[in-house]
Amino acid sequence: MNNTQIQNGDITFLANLNQRFAAEVPTMVTFEFDRSVLDADAKAVLREQADWIRQFPEIRFSVFGHTDAVGPDGYNKSLGRRRANAAVNYL
Repeated sequence: MNNTQIQNGDITFLANLNQRFAAEVPTMVTFEFDRSVLDADAKAVLREQADWIRQFPEIRFSVFGHTDAVGPDGYNKSLGRRRANAAVNYL
């Protein structure tokens, strides 16, 4: 049925993969407050994600680093970037 829906244009291949990814693996890693170092739990989540991603080498993924609203915007933007880079470097 999935292949038929893709061929008919009812769903796109990428939308389907996005839904599968969200359903099959944890989609988020967390960090300690004001930190960008991956802990054991974050590394475990990233390993699961990497295993899933390896099945689809033709797909590209985006990684975003988030923070809370505590502190200046510039600092939080930098912290978010460091967090995203930590995840990408681990992957």
